[in-house]
Amino acid sequence: VGSAQVIMGRVVDAETRAPQPQVGVLVELPRDSAVGTVTGKDGVFALQLPRGGRFAVRLVVSTDVEVR
Repeated sequence: VGSAQVIMGRVVDAETRAPQPQVGVLVELPRDSAVGTVTGKDGVFALQLPRGGRFAVRLVVSTDVEVR
């Protein structure tokens, strides 16, 4: 049985340190698959990946959200 990996974090504004809700968090996996979620009101996210390893985490901000 392989072991899963959990990635957790909090997305905040670089200047104000305010939590950033509704930011997409995506990890691309082999074979054209991905695991993703959206940050909560407090900017927190958690993803469970199917196996351990090194992965790149990509943040996706909706086009209707103002970015400074």
